[in-house]
Amino acid sequence: EILPADYDDHEPFKISFALLGLQFVTPWLAVADGRGNFLTRLQLTLGASGDSVVSARWEEFHVDEAPVEVELDVRWVHEVEQDTASALGLLFSCSLVLMVILTVVTMQHSSIFDSDEADSQMHNTRHVNGHDDYNDDERYADGRIVSTHRSLRPLVDGHKSL
Repeated sequence: EILPADYDDHEPFKISFALLGLQFVTPWLAVADGRGNFLTRLQLTLGASGDSVVSARWEEFHVDEAPVEVELDVRWVHEVEQDTASALGLLFSCSLVLMVILTVVTMQHSSIFDSDEADSQMHNTRHVNGHDDYNDDERYADGRIVSTHRSLRPLVDGHKSL
């Protein structure tokens, strides 16, 4: 039996559960309330996250007659771990990597256009009036051009000299 042999039906009889070394303690639960209500079933739900118990809930079921035994139903609910700091760190890292990749691609794309534009301007200056006047010329690092041959250039009134 769940009640002691010398139990007086008019006295309350209570129990309490201490879980994980007093980490979770239930309040006093009435096995018998002294007014004819008796605990027949206790459902204990424990919430776990990883290897730790993080919550405890209980539900009591009572009847009007003293039962022979009390059913204890223990249920485990595994909660999803939420590590906000790690999630934000991962999001920041991914954003940083994406930003670096986009910056590199943009810089490469920009330098290609700059290179094409420079080649185009050089091509336009080299072909004055349809003549390739600077074909064999040398260019210094500072941009000066030194001619290594005599070129045909238009002079006054469209006359050309050698």
